[in-house]
Amino acid sequence: MSPRSRRKAAAASTAPGSRRDRLRSLSIVAPLAVALAVEELTGLSPRIKWPNDVLVGGRKLSGILIESEISGSAVQHALVGAGINVNFDIEQSPEIAGIATSIKRELGRETSRENLLSAFLNRFEVLYEGTAESDAVFEAWRSRLDTLGKDVRVTVGDQIYEGTAESVDCNGNLIVAGPDGHKRTIEAGEVTLRG
Repeated sequence: MSPRSRRKAAAASTAPGSRRDRLRSLSIVAPLAVALAVEELTGLSPRIKWPNDVLVGGRKLSGILIESEISGSAVQHALVGAGINVNFDIEQSPEIAGIATSIKRELGRETSRENLLSAFLNRFEVLYEGTAESDAVFEAWRSRLDTLGKDVRVTVGDQIYEGTAESVDCNGNLIVAGPDGHKRTIEAGEVTLRG
């Protein structure tokens, strides 16, 4: 839990022994759960910047961190953290005011952090279970991706790739077409929108 008037930090975990292949779905489920919970409670229309930042009006509302421990082919645990700017007064932090937002900034009023947490956890559970049943969760996440079709710079370690974010594959990897037409599949990295 973060300072009362500022943000909401939420966490969810998967059960021990979960299959390793289900771990990748967390980076799809978590931002989608945040986006749907925010939309349900506020009427805002959040988008997702690949892979898991939640945006409103092009500004970051939420970020996701996922930590896990794997033994063999089994996940011992996976912890998902979602930091959501709920009643945070962004204007008090001029260094991020141009790139971040909060629900309070967007609506002009405070929102119940407890109601948002409840909505997030409920959505998370349903979405996580849904990933084993069909592609509907993946398609819902993909439909909210703000990154697709845009020129991007992707930083992976000390490597930088530039091109157009064309699509995502069934594992949630970003497919970037370089200026020479060569397509690169990006599993993880920091994406910056260009121009």
